Amino acid sequence: MKSQVVQTENMNSLQTAFARLGDRSQDIPRMGLVFGFAGAGKTTATARTAVSAGALYLRCSPVWTPSGVLDDLAKELRVNTYRRNQATLRAVVDVLDQSRRAVFLDDCDQLFVCNEPLKLFESIRYIHDQANVPLLFVGQETFESKIRRWEQPQRRISEIIEFKPLSLDDAAAIAQARCEVEVTEDLLAQLHKECDGSCGRIVVGLSAIEKLGRQQEIKRVDLDLWKQSGLRFFLQMQRLRS
Repeated sequence: MKSQVVQTENMNSLQTAFARLGDRSQDIPRMGLVFGFAGAGKTTATARTAVSAGALYLRCSPVWTPSGVLDDLAKELRVNTYRRNQATLRAVVDVLDQSRRAVFLDDCDQLFVCNEPLKLFESIRYIHDQANVPLLFVGQETFESKIRRWEQPQRRISEIIEFKPLSLDDAAAIAQARCEVEVTEDLLAQLHKECDGSCGRIVVGLSAIEKLGRQQEIKRVDLDLWKQSGLRFFLQMQRLRS
């Protein structure tokens, strides 16, 4: 399998929303929320967008505290930390403000298992308000409803991007870009159906198809051949979403 990243509909939506955040006037919040089911491709899309934009990309930790967030941001920004959190905060805000670097926080569901999650969100919100750079929270499909519990954080969110199930067109684009054997339309349609819209499972299934093609020393795999092989796309067949 090739390692090429494909521009899916979800990635287009993310990059469009991210561009709008960057174009906001100074008096409008620049916080965004990205959410969707596991396997929708959020991490790949947000990491790629962050790299292309020169933004910070951090994975949230279940043991984060306000000082822990500051320390991790300072490390990524190569800013010295200080004994007093206020001094570290000022240094982080100054560098973000001067560099205009956006911040992506992935695995944000972890924030809800931290001690005093609202206090942690308020600390992150304060950094956003002071630096006024785009900041995107990335979480699972229940993350949006969780963050709506708190008025202050949700009032700062001006862009909401839901990662939806992968379309058949997206699946075809991934197959063409990444799979090193040709996958016929009927086989791709079957794979797409069984993947239930999961980007991650599409890739796993394509890898299995490619392996079969190599074993058979052929460059094209269709649905009949796949059925004859007795193989499955995945080790365990189950629907990812209800």
